[in-house]
Amino acid sequence: MKELGDSLSQASQDQSLAAHQALVGLKEAKTSSQQLFHKIHDIRGKAEQSEVMVQEICRDIKQLDYAKRHLQTTLTALKRLHMLVNAVDQLEFMSSQRNYREAASLLEAVNQLFTHFDGYTNVSKIVELHKTVRTLQEELGGQIFADFRSIGPMESLEDNFPSEEERQAVFANLSAACAAVDALGKATREKLVHLFCDEQLMSYERLYGDGGECARLHQAETRYTWFYNLLSAIDDRLNAISQSIGEWLDGCAFSSVTERGPIYLHR
Repeated sequence: MKELGDSLSQASQDQSLAAHQALVGLKEAKTSSQQLFHKIHDIRGKAEQSEVMVQEICRDIKQLDYAKRHLQTTLTALKRLHMLVNAVDQLEFMSSQRNYREAASLLEAVNQLFTHFDGYTNVSKIVELHKTVRTLQEELGGQIFADFRSIGPMESLEDNFPSEEERQAVFANLSAACAAVDALGKATREKLVHLFCDEQLMSYERLYGDGGECARLHQAETRYTWFYNLLSAIDDRLNAISQSIGEWLDGCAFSSVTERGPIYLHR
């Protein structure tokens, strides 16, 4: 009986110890689970923070990139504005010196630079430059018209410029002027053509205009001969000035209103 009692006592102690160990193990497992949960929560929280930080960094990078592009655009615009102002100043100087060849190149450059400021029509500096250039264009056109008037009739060029050197200087100046007229545009070109024709037809008006010595009806046919003779006399001189002026006059009618109506003669 004593042995049986001892066995039961030992079994009871073992069971109590096992139960205690099981309870301790359960508590430890529960603690480990809680710790694992907190770690997972922390990791998830840090992951979310990292994602937010990455998004903020990406946003900052985009803002910096936009600012950089905007700065580059602004710097480019300022550089072009500086070039435009310098070109206008040089255009004014070259025009005053009657350096028509350089003025023509500067006009083309100014027109090209203005295309970059089409969206700045309300900017006072751009408006001011537009007004300045229009004034310079008008003054330049007026100078060129005056130079063409000053040579007088092409058929008697020797009367005003006796030496070959003088005539070559005139041709060189008017050749450069034609380049400037091209840069000034169609309206200026057409005005010059009409002015030039009127200047060259002044002697025709004296002969065949009202009260002229050849204004009678039976002399009408001589008008055509007069035109052909004029063209023969000045054609080489026109080419000496520039092929451009010949092209402008090509197909252009030398006309004079007579009692029989306009007379046209094409080159």
